[in-house]
Amino acid sequence: MSGDNRASALQDDTWLEAVSASLPGIMWTTDRDLRVVTCQGSTQHAFPGRAGLLVRGQLLQELFATADPEYPPLVAHRRALEGEVCPLVFTETDWTFCGRVGPIRWNDEIVGCVALAGELFPCVRHESLAHTIRDLVLFLSPGGEIREISRTGGGLQPEHVLGRSIYDFVPAVNHEPLRAALDDVCATGRLAQLEVGFARRSGQTVWQSLRLGPVSLHGRMIGIVLVATDITPQKEALAKLQHEETLLRDLLELQDRERRMVAYEIHDGFLQDVVGARMILQSVRPLLGGADVGALRRFDSAVSLLARAVNEGRRLISELRPMIIDEMGIVEAIEFLVGEEEAQGGMQITLLDRTQQQLLPPLLRSTLFRIVQEALRNARRHGQAEHVTIRLTQIGGHYFVLEIQDDGSGFDPDAVPADRYGLAGIRERAALFGGQATIESAPGRGTRITVKLALDELQESAADSSSACAEIQPPS
Repeated sequence: MSGDNRASALQDDTWLEAVSASLPGIMWTTDRDLRVVTCQGSTQHAFPGRAGLLVRGQLLQELFATADPEYPPLVAHRRALEGEVCPLVFTETDWTFCGRVGPIRWNDEIVGCVALAGELFPCVRHESLAHTIRDLVLFLSPGGEIREISRTGGGLQPEHVLGRSIYDFVPAVNHEPLRAALDDVCATGRLAQLEVGFARRSGQTVWQSLRLGPVSLHGRMIGIVLVATDITPQKEALAKLQHEETLLRDLLELQDRERRMVAYEIHDGFLQDVVGARMILQSVRPLLGGADVGALRRFDSAVSLLARAVNEGRRLISELRPMIIDEMGIVEAIEFLVGEEEAQGGMQITLLDRTQQQLLPPLLRSTLFRIVQEALRNARRHGQAEHVTIRLTQIGGHYFVLEIQDDGSGFDPDAVPADRYGLAGIRERAALFGGQATIESAPGRGTRITVKLALDELQESAADSSSACAEIQPPS
């Protein structure tokens, strides 16, 4: 086709008709009686079942399927016949359109209307989503300039936020972590996440988790979307839980200290006096050879009662806190406990030590001892076990894994009454050290208790430097 022919084709009515039919929306014209003259565009299918009505002479009421003269699009067309350019918004089935309608002039006379509307639904969907979700959503330039925002707070208007840097609304202490996250998203296209903090003027600290991801077009990143989720309630709940765990641990340590004090009092006071009295009586016994037989029998009974008192005192000390826990270590303390249990007869206990023999903190030694003590007591009293295996394993300098397995009668863990605190106590003690306890058992299949305790949980947790801003606020 020659150049002249191409120029002629561009001015041909067929070409103009093809262009209007390809519009990314819908366009129509009407006469002064609001009868359709033309209707073109790529979204005519928004009027399902009525496409055949889009012909010359169709009334606009038929196009919109309404008899209401105050239907807003009809009102907009009547105003257009008076010379105004009016906004046009209407919905057909699942399609929402937004556009304008204006007058058609011919020789300074208004002879009809022309309307052009495009699909509005994606914009409405985006705006509705942004204003419905509880999270704060921002669209940033790669450099951190705020291009779009779902909402603001602190009395700010969007025009006071758009175009400004995200760093204007984030405390300076968080600038470097945020900049590193933005740079990482730009460089790799991967998602990034961090927690930042914001102290309000009231003194309250609010927390948010920031998730950042790339916005791409045709394979090229054009911006960053930032979603900020308010995690203040979770942070406060976690802080409360940590406080309660610290309090429980302090109470356990206090209880352990009191047990130790009572045990020392019994050992150094009462028990020493009873042992001394027994030794004195035993030394006097040879001097009573000519005494009455009945008196000698009562004398020997008194010595025997003192011996039983010594044994009972030693048992009480063992129940409260064996001295060996402080004098030696946890392995020696468990060996002492194993010896006492085996001395009662009826149960054989195997201890497998795979630890590094390092000195553990007193509270952890006591916790491990109490767990083993409770497990052995349950194996004897409730399981009637004949053999128990205790495995103690240290994983690096971070964890102790304690496993106690018996061949007793077993039980259904789900059927344990709520007032039985032994197993619950094992779980709680493990949880206080950031660990966990699993109890596996079934009727006739014995019981296995596995406890994993974190050694470094005894150290004071470092203060969490991350904080957040619940909403975009004025810069301080």
